[in-house]
Amino acid sequence: MKKYFATILVMMMFLSLAIACDSSDDHDGGPVSAEKTIEKAPYIMYAHGKKYNRKENAREFDEAVQMVIDEAINTNIASESVTTTDYGTLEATLGDKAMTVTDLEINGPIDLTDFNFMKKCAQQGNLRCLILFNADIKNKKIPDEAFYEQIDGVCPVLMPIARVFLPDDVLEIGEKAFASMVMVEVHLPENLRKLDDDCFRYSSYLRGSLSIPDGVTEIPDHAFFGSGISKLEIPAGVTEIDALSFANNENLQTITCHAAYPPLSADRNEHGETVYAFGDRLHRGTPRDISVYIPKGSKARYADSKSGWQWFSNFVEME
Repeated sequence: MKKYFATILVMMMFLSLAIACDSSDDHDGGPVSAEKTIEKAPYIMYAHGKKYNRKENAREFDEAVQMVIDEAINTNIASESVTTTDYGTLEATLGDKAMTVTDLEINGPIDLTDFNFMKKCAQQGNLRCLILFNADIKNKKIPDEAFYEQIDGVCPVLMPIARVFLPDDVLEIGEKAFASMVMVEVHLPENLRKLDDDCFRYSSYLRGSLSIPDGVTEIPDHAFFGSGISKLEIPAGVTEIDALSFANNENLQTITCHAAYPPLSADRNEHGETVYAFGDRLHRGTPRDISVYIPKGSKARYADSKSGWQWFSNFVEME
């Protein structure tokens, strides 16, 4: 009898543990992937000197996000143009205007120290729009995690900057540089050559069209995972679109790909499972029936089950 009760007790303990694990706030009703376990979608935002938590008060959180967007669009609230004299001098250059400026134009050299200060201005102050057309960004690269922050190594914080305009001489956008931002508009540099992993991940407020610059040849893992774009244009020079680059892009309506041969858009994870760029069985993918515009004579290649593009069902050959 004692052995029987001991067995029951052990089973109850395992059942309690399973229930506790399954009650994760990140579970959205579908299968939970390893990728989702590693990093949750952002649900915390610091803005106006206050912390907003979507899980505690979704309405307040959404209203705060909309306020951030409105502040970014209304650039006459507190506009400022500054010229830095050296890398790492933005804080000294802005002075007592740092926490009140909403729309900031930066001319001159900036580096990671300056990007970190921009984050502080956004979270503790009112910075919402960055105009960097004439900025000299160190090494011509937007630094890794330039606008990215995390809590407890799991939950990214939503950064309250909604518009960013980059100089055309930027060659690389670093890993998670613009991940988890209230970004509705971004200007991709004309001379851009490289995108790094997760660079615009969870840019769910990003709207409208996105054109990948001609110099880019690879779109890396999770680059635009969870973005809100509606139109995507991929240049002819892109040869590879890595795992889940555009998964969870539920607003996407059309894709135009100029490559005569479909960019490889399927990969294998550490478990040997095939993972696609536009979605898979564990992720909400882009809608399958959207129009995918491709070069004339390439439909058979795009529809090939080995290409990764078989996710889509409506290929339209361009004249």
